Amino acid sequence: MTTKTQKDFVKTALRLPPDLHGELHAAAAEAERGFNAEILFRLRQSFKGRKKGLPNISKNSLQSDSTNQPDLAPSMQPFTHQSTTNEGQKP
Repeated sequence: MTTKTQKDFVKTALRLPPDLHGELHAAAAEAERGFNAEILFRLRQSFKGRKKGLPNISKNSLQSDSTNQPDLAPSMQPFTHQSTTNEGQKP
C-alpha cells in the first residue's frame, strides 16, 4: 500500500452553512470516518457511473431544485457579467 503525503492533496477552503456542516460531522462520526474523509466519500459517490467528460447533473436540474435552498448572502451570489455599453452617453 502506498502512503499518501501532503503533496498528494490540494488544500482548499470550503464555506458551508452551519446545518450542513453539522450533518457532515454527524455522518462522519456514524460512519467512523473523519470530516474530510466523509466529504471525499460523498463527492466520489456523486461521480460514480458518470461517463468521463460528461456532467452527471444538468444546470437545469440544479436550478429547478432551488425550493429547499437558502438564499445566499450578497457576497456569495453567483457572479454574472454585466455588459458595459456607452449607449446614450455623450462621447
